[in-house]
Amino acid sequence: FRYSCDICGKKYKYYSCFQEHRDLHAVDETGSYVCEFCGKQYKYFNPYQEHVALHTPISEPVSTYLLSVLYMFIL
Repeated sequence: FRYSCDICGKKYKYYSCFQEHRDLHAVDETGSYVCEFCGKQYKYFNPYQEHVALHTPISEPVSTYLLSVLYMFIL
């Protein structure tokens, strides 16, 4: 298996399955989601998930597309 959880050791063949599992560990004792990369906290899962995606690498075609979309919003 290619992906392994640093917290519990569970292993996954696919990154998407690993991500789903990793997100389960993100909930802290207060019930909020905590980014494992920078420690930022979120009350709801969707904003947390969008934030964590900023820390993970993306493929070149997608990143080029996202940069063009972000550029449109800045102007």
